[in-house]
Amino acid sequence: MAVNKIEIQDENGDLYYPHTDSSVVFNKRGSSVNNELSDINSKLTHTQTEDLLVKQRILNSYLNKGGLKLTNVNDPSKNSYDGYWIDNGVLKVGASDKTRVKTPIIKITKAMDVTFDFPGYEWCSAKCSDASGNGASWDKLYAGGPTHHFEPGYQALLFKHNTDRELSEAEKSRLVLSFYDEIYSSATTAMVNKLNANTNGYDLIFPFITDIHHFPTDDLKWSGNVKNNNIDHLQGLIELSNKFPIDFSVIGGDLSYDWTTMSIFKPLIQDVSNRAQRANSPVYFLAGNHDFGDAYNYKKTGKDAVLSPAQLNILLGRAVSNTMYYYKDFPQQKVRLIFLNTDDNYILLSDGTTKYPRVPNGNDDETIHVVGNEQGKWLSEALRTPDEGWAIIFMSHVPLRAQTQNSQAIADLINARKNKTSKTFTKTNSNTDFSWEFKVDYSKEYDVDIVGWISGHTHSDAINNFNNIKVITVTQAMGDNTGLGRENIDPTKTTFDVFCLDRAKRKLDIKRFGNIGSDRSITY
Repeated sequence: MAVNKIEIQDENGDLYYPHTDSSVVFNKRGSSVNNELSDINSKLTHTQTEDLLVKQRILNSYLNKGGLKLTNVNDPSKNSYDGYWIDNGVLKVGASDKTRVKTPIIKITKAMDVTFDFPGYEWCSAKCSDASGNGASWDKLYAGGPTHHFEPGYQALLFKHNTDRELSEAEKSRLVLSFYDEIYSSATTAMVNKLNANTNGYDLIFPFITDIHHFPTDDLKWSGNVKNNNIDHLQGLIELSNKFPIDFSVIGGDLSYDWTTMSIFKPLIQDVSNRAQRANSPVYFLAGNHDFGDAYNYKKTGKDAVLSPAQLNILLGRAVSNTMYYYKDFPQQKVRLIFLNTDDNYILLSDGTTKYPRVPNGNDDETIHVVGNEQGKWLSEALRTPDEGWAIIFMSHVPLRAQTQNSQAIADLINARKNKTSKTFTKTNSNTDFSWEFKVDYSKEYDVDIVGWISGHTHSDAINNFNNIKVITVTQAMGDNTGLGRENIDPTKTTFDVFCLDRAKRKLDIKRFGNIGSDRSITY
């Protein structure tokens, strides 16, 4: 088709060039240029920028706060074994040497036999009374052979090759991980066998761990004893990511408890984020109802009473954004993941205070779960796929259910997209701050598969049907409540699911990691 370039000229010979606005120029699907530009901007903000951060996280995964530091150490003038020495009962570290690799001080939670399957290496270990290296004494020196027994406690190890050759980066990682793998070796092996049992393979494989509730403090501004080190349950996911090529990992919200002061709470969120990012995969976070701050108990609305979504993003190390909802596309598999914020009630007033406390009505935290109007409008656009043959998976901390405000509107919106129909939303909530007021028309959109909705929050496993949408909930990371009030986790109760999408068979297999619960599956 020919394209004609024209000019507009009046009777005096003056030229005029027409101008328009992006909101009134439409493509063949009926979407305005303004909406298309917004969609591109969303992808740049929530996908490309996020991916750059994810790649950087993986590169720095062993250098995170408290991480596995694969720094080689040696100081022959001081060390009784190159790399470590004991100074007045305290384990110390020397200078750098390419031929050595050390571990940080490792906390062993139960007696174990560790197998080092690396011929040609020898190593030493020092045991300590705490994670700071106090009460140090030599345990094994210049040890050889593949298998050695370790009792519970704190240990540090250092490896070297018996030829004193330089170690490769891959060897350093394998040597350190060989020790850590023993904690979950049987569970990771069982999971890998499950994943490999599907000889045709899956389109996407991703673990989903939720409700970690890491709270290693007695400073509880409520009742009961919830002190724990549940952050250590993430080690199972980390080890699995080093043994099987998962596509990404999801942390499903409630990283900690917000039953304490901000000065204690915020570092706990950062600690869980840093630990999760040791996984050998991209890591995506959902916002839980306990992830916004200490106003949960105090019903505060003052300045800095709760975290804004932007502040939570910073603590999590995510791309800069004023929202905790975003999506991620996998173009090769034609799968879109939509991550939603089901605690979308942050409204900042002109005086810097928040309009709503975290718990508006008494102590019932279920009253705060809502997907507001702006997020609803964003979701209505996120449901538009680039072309034919896409599938969509939804994720949130709180499941899609009747108690979640605007849940019926959410279901109506998703079903309108699936059925390619139009829908007007108005007065969907008695609170005008949260009521949806917009309309959609999906009649010109491409066909799409709605796989299901994945959540945590309930501390239980379930598969429910909400208005023709399959809703899967995953129980808490510690498996049951016996982990509360304990300093050390029970690794045998570490619990999460690995989701495996099979588009050809139109099913989502849900494989359980750990001893609590069982495998599940849905079709769509």
